[in-house]
Amino acid sequence: MHNIASPNSLLQNTPSPSRFTGPRRNNLTKSNAVFRAASRNADAALIRRAFDGPTQSAISEKGSQTLGVSQRQIVNWLQGVNDMPSWAIKAVLYYVQCVESAAERIEGRHE
Repeated sequence: MHNIASPNSLLQNTPSPSRFTGPRRNNLTKSNAVFRAASRNADAALIRRAFDGPTQSAISEKGSQTLGVSQRQIVNWLQGVNDMPSWAIKAVLYYVQCVESAAERIEGRHE
């Protein structure tokens, strides 16, 4: 006869839900919030670098035309209200590379 574990013995080895609500969970939540804030700040810096302008409105106008999203969405990314989706990050990075490559060809390499 095979030794098959009973449902009760399986439950005994399952960690209790309280294990995930202690101080370690708070640290993980805090570190996740810190990571998210840092990520949103980096996204905003990337947008500012790509679509340079004197005001947030000017930046959002350029960004919305290039990315095909609303100006309000660009403002939300600049203010860190929303996370930028990966497609938008890739598009902005590609745009920056193209602009910088064109500028290097026009001005020549400065080393």
